[in-house]
Amino acid sequence: PRGGLSLPATEKLYFDGGNDTYIDEVAANQISFNTGGAERMRINTTGIKLPDNATIQVGTSPDTLISSNGSNTFFDQNIGNMFFRANTDNGSIHFQADNGSGGLAGYMDIDGTNEVIDIFKDIQLTATKKLYFDTGGANTYIVESADDILDFYAGAALMLRLDETNNIVSIPQDAA
Repeated sequence: PRGGLSLPATEKLYFDGGNDTYIDEVAANQISFNTGGAERMRINTTGIKLPDNATIQVGTSPDTLISSNGSNTFFDQNIGNMFFRANTDNGSIHFQADNGSGGLAGYMDIDGTNEVIDIFKDIQLTATKKLYFDTGGANTYIVESADDILDFYAGAALMLRLDETNNIVSIPQDAA
């Protein structure tokens, strides 16, 4: 082509006079970016491919990192807060994972149409952790106070205690 830089097929564009930093067309419509003699990124007609252990860095600090080690994927936020947004009118955010059989199952939806959070699987709380129901403090909650015993608190006072057979173990006198 006139007025541009052209390389014959299988040739590389080297930088700094060395042989370990270059760009090349590895196949039709596939460009490879290499540093240190290793491929760091490939662009083709279907997208951008990064090798395992590569990190996408966003921001000058870097503020956000996205990486994969070949077994796990990581999103790291190093400044401020992280927001997941569905800006489409009545849009939703869906959380899915493997269903144990190689397929996908829905675990949670943040439903923008009905303004609810739908949870499709069981929730497990670690022993002694509380499930809170008020937004202003620590006054209304359920906790497993001992093996198979649930305590229900309101206004920071014990209101009801149930055992593993759903028998009422105790109700404080002032709550009866």
